[in-house]
Amino acid sequence: MDFTIKELQKNQIEKAIKFHNHYLGKSDFMNSPELKKRLKTKKGIFLVAEDNKTHKIIGIKFGYFESKQCIGRGVAVLTKWRRKGVGSSLILPQEIRLL
Repeated sequence: MDFTIKELQKNQIEKAIKFHNHYLGKSDFMNSPELKKRLKTKKGIFLVAEDNKTHKIIGIKFGYFESKQCIGRGVAVLTKWRRKGVGSSLILPQEIRLL
């Protein structure tokens, strides 16, 4: 694979928000303070796909936990990386991806 799926890191938040807003549209809930809070409290699933050569974000998956539910907030993949397994890798549970 030419990409890696990782958990979103604090230093990637601004780039991930920009990616989200460009591909999925801007929304009030997608902001730096909110993501930092949810990362700190582990109230969500925040994954990024990175190009192994450039280390740039090529895909994202965000979801928040509200009570006992996970609310999907979007999956997006750069056009040139589609049909290469990036989206599937972001969606599949981590345990399955690691097999």
